[in-house]
Amino acid sequence: MQPSLLKRLESLFRDLMDAAELRRFISNLFGRQITSQLPGECSHELLAHGTVTVLELNDLIDNELFVELVSERPSMRPHIQAVAQEFGFAAVPCIGPDGAIVHSVRTPDYVVRDTYENLRRQSAVLRTLTHGEVHLSRLLGHALRQNDEEFAALPGRVVAWIDAHRHEITLTELKVPLEAAYLAASAFAANPQGALLGSLAAVILGGDRMIHAIQQLVGFASLSEQELYKLALKMVESGR
Repeated sequence: MQPSLLKRLESLFRDLMDAAELRRFISNLFGRQITSQLPGECSHELLAHGTVTVLELNDLIDNELFVELVSERPSMRPHIQAVAQEFGFAAVPCIGPDGAIVHSVRTPDYVVRDTYENLRRQSAVLRTLTHGEVHLSRLLGHALRQNDEEFAALPGRVVAWIDAHRHEITLTELKVPLEAAYLAASAFAANPQGALLGSLAAVILGGDRMIHAIQQLVGFASLSEQELYKLALKMVESGR
């Protein structure tokens, strides 16, 4: 579906309802299976964007959606029908032979929700390495301060953590920095004094791979719930 059309539907949702009303409308119309895929606390703009993305992925942008919008906001019928016509719909109910309204058969999937939950799980796991007891960024801090006593045991703990948890990190953008951190931590563990000198020299030259790896891992682990949802939307929209 054309991005410009989806943007029109986002604008329509924002024009018709505030955030609470939009959530209630989607919940009443589609139930928890679809509502559970929407973002949590977020801006009105992101909620409208997330709603349109979820509806498109579940093949729920149809004539019946616009019929329900007209029913919800009858005073806005001309505006709703104008947008519906851009999608190729009349925004009038389909009537069966018996005179009853015919509703669409809907078969939702859970692409956005599952992608978002997967990212949340990876973030939580990674945070134990970057911000928790292991605290990966300390590795660099101890190296820069040449704090031998505090530094001695940390590289081995980092190596052990990555060995135990690397299978839980599936995002491509995280695998490369995680392996870079693993190789660097292994070098520190094998030869702390030489690694310290190498790390300091690399910092001076501005080319230390581990610094970049730590920054990438810490950056992902520090993403907010809203930022993770935005990333999930981007991944789904790009077919990942």
